[in-house]
Amino acid sequence: MDKKLEALKAVERVTRVKVDNVRHRWPPICMGILHQPKRPNVQNTKACK
Repeated sequence: MDKKLEALKAVERVTRVKVDNVRHRWPPICMGILHQPKRPNVQNTKACK
């Protein structure tokens, strides 16, 4: 029984470390490159001249 408890604690520790690592890497760096929304067209061209 004692070995089972030690194994569960070890798995919990590993899982917590993995979750913390994933949480700190969100959002990924490349997200800004992949998400490029379309820019609005100028509706009134006389206002720009």
